[in-house]
Amino acid sequence: MRHSIPPKRRLALLGGLLLAIMIAGCKPSNRYHAPPPPPVTTSKPVLTPMITYLNVTGSTVAVNSVQLVARVSGYLDSIDYTDGSIVKKGQLLFVIEPAPYAAKLKQAVAAIAQAKAQVLYAQSQYDRQLQMIQQNATSQANVEQWLATRDSDEAAVVENTANADIARINYGYTSISAPFDGRVSRHRARPAETPRRPHRAGPQAGRGQRRTDLRWPAIRNQLPTPG
Repeated sequence: MRHSIPPKRRLALLGGLLLAIMIAGCKPSNRYHAPPPPPVTTSKPVLTPMITYLNVTGSTVAVNSVQLVARVSGYLDSIDYTDGSIVKKGQLLFVIEPAPYAAKLKQAVAAIAQAKAQVLYAQSQYDRQLQMIQQNATSQANVEQWLATRDSDEAAVVENTANADIARINYGYTSISAPFDGRVSRHRARPAETPRRPHRAGPQAGRGQRRTDLRWPAIRNQLPTPG
């Protein structure tokens, strides 16, 4: 059985349906909205001095280093320092038996005096021969002989003076001193042993002592240097 809807009610339903369609058509669309930006803390720039640092691996290197060596041969008399100690320039470190070199120096000085005496004697004989030849009491050969003798004796003075200088230098080598301020390393020499000069073998040790090669210490003036 069909029911009929009154015309007024039908118009009301139709109007309500149209109104609903219009309301649905006027609803805003679903769009993406970006979130607000995050807050940022700021400050005013300040001008201040800055120190630049550089961390590197470094090592210490001696700015001055010397290997002590014996310049003359002889028995080691004394060691006048402690291993690893700080030494000053000119400080005495070793003494090598000085007596033989002192005797050689005296011998060289005596040879100079002897040569000078021979020069005086040859000069007097030469002067005498000059006077005698003027009186025809001698020959020209004698004059020339004493002249040559005098010149030879003068050359002997020069030679003996040089020998005395060498003896004086060698005598000075018997005392080994620090060439500059620094730390001296460990020594391997002992008193009464015979050191060897560089690149030259030392003499055979006598008097019950053995011959040995001594390892001399080194002096280093230590200053940190980045490496």
